[in-house]
Amino acid sequence: MKWVRQFVRMPAALASLHEAIAALSQRLEQMERDLRTVRDAPLPQQLQRIERDLHIVRDASETVRRRSGIILERRRAVALLVNGYQIYVDPQDHGGAVNLLTSGLIEDAEIMVLRRLLRPGSVMLDVGANYGYYSMVAAPYLRAAGKIIGFEPNPNLYELYRNSIHLNGFDRIIEARPFGISDVNGSIKFEIEPGYPGGGRIPRHDDAPRDGHQVIEVPVVRLDDHLPSDVIIDVVKIDVEAHEEYALKGMRSIIARSPDIVILMEFFFSYFRDEQAAREMIRLITEEFGLKMQRVLNDGSLVVADFDSLLGAECTLVLSRNGVPDLPDLTFHPIQFNRGKGAELEQGAVIWTSRPDQEQDRRVIVFGPYLHLPRGSYRVSIDADWEGDFVCRLQDNFGDQLMEAPIASELPILLELISDARALECVIECISGDMARMTLRKVEFRKV
Repeated sequence: MKWVRQFVRMPAALASLHEAIAALSQRLEQMERDLRTVRDAPLPQQLQRIERDLHIVRDASETVRRRSGIILERRRAVALLVNGYQIYVDPQDHGGAVNLLTSGLIEDAEIMVLRRLLRPGSVMLDVGANYGYYSMVAAPYLRAAGKIIGFEPNPNLYELYRNSIHLNGFDRIIEARPFGISDVNGSIKFEIEPGYPGGGRIPRHDDAPRDGHQVIEVPVVRLDDHLPSDVIIDVVKIDVEAHEEYALKGMRSIIARSPDIVILMEFFFSYFRDEQAAREMIRLITEEFGLKMQRVLNDGSLVVADFDSLLGAECTLVLSRNGVPDLPDLTFHPIQFNRGKGAELEQGAVIWTSRPDQEQDRRVIVFGPYLHLPRGSYRVSIDADWEGDFVCRLQDNFGDQLMEAPIASELPILLELISDARALECVIECISGDMARMTLRKVEFRKV
């Protein structure tokens, strides 16, 4: 996507890493000086100051961690993603690989949108998977019951994609297939720019190969022919470097039979031959497929898009039948939780009732599911019915407590993340000594 065109020199990336390490060292020295001066302050002030400094150091340490990718060989390196997982990349790629190696993320606005759309059991297509970044980000949210089928025709990137799937233990969730997606079945020319393997493209029929670019033959398929005739798709990501129109034409039947399908698609106005070609693409989307268009803004929000607003644009479009509503930034569903003793999953909810033979101290109802949530301020909503006294404890990294609050209908729970939570866990416990019960339907996080 857009990062393919963001040329970042490796020396600059290394300099950025050195700056982060130097900043961390300076902060530690400042903490040492602060601790000397804070000893005479009241204890609550000392604790608040220490807690603040620990958050700052943790954030700086996380920055250093994400910029510590490992180059294994000439054409293979491992980047550390912000969600705690890893991805193989080509270190000679001057586009997306550099950003992944130095920051652990790309296209964060699009990822915000994707995170809101995913549900346990969702079926996702990653069309133009590249290194598999979107797949690696989406897979943890689908671990309970979902499926991702990724398509990447570049043989080198396809192998890196497959290796990343195995490296992260996503073999049961992600299936990689070595095909390009088009409106025909067969083979087609595929052009790869030196230094930008992630920007490979299927040229238009009247395009001559560009000087110095490698041209290979790759297999292509129509999704309508390639996938089972009864498959229902929930989410599609399409990034195929100006071949989006043909990919859409090859999945007409899938779009028609998938009532809740949402498509995230790259839209670069400059890719079209002329203004009329862009108009025809939009007519295909809105009239033939009956889909509404929304544009992803830099903060991850969506606005309605039409032809006039897309003139000259370079953006990501979200296509859906009724428009994507204002969804929570993250939702924990019952099937994603680990359940405590006596908790059962029934009709899409966790049901728990205390028993006389249970110990009367804290009793865990659910815990998990250890998912990534970016820094920010969030309002936490717990959709549940209960009798008795319960608390919600939010943790990161399998035990680092972020906050604890009582569950009460009149009291909002506010979560302040100074740094990203890589493995956010929600623990709900009963603290009543008497008989208690809970029916938990979901836990939502919405940025404020």
